[in-house]
Amino acid sequence: MPRLSMRGRQHVAVVLRYTFIILFAVFALFPIYEMIATSLKNEVDAFSIPPKWIFIPTFRNYQEVLFEGKFFTYFFNSIFVAATATVLSVTAGALGAYSLARFKFKGKKLVVLGTLLMRMVPPVI
Repeated sequence: MPRLSMRGRQHVAVVLRYTFIILFAVFALFPIYEMIATSLKNEVDAFSIPPKWIFIPTFRNYQEVLFEGKFFTYFFNSIFVAATATVLSVTAGALGAYSLARFKFKGKKLVVLGTLLMRMVPPVI
């Protein structure tokens, strides 16, 4: 078996690297493709077992959600709730950060350490 030269090994390494990157990209992007493909299927094709890979796309699902339902009402409600929560959180955080940065009080280091530790620990715990 012939040995590869240094240049040949580098080419093999580059090919393997790009193969890994392409496989990882396909693996990572497949759920997005599947979500879009399912949204374009009719109900029978979407719930068929085994899944259908070849189908006739339809935009009926989008028409139903956008124009026959209350999508925009729910969308604007979500935007309102998200904006309100963001403004309140930023306001409370700014006031707390200002007080921690500006004033000296007993237990300040403990509050800063506790805040930092809470940010470092995952919420699952």
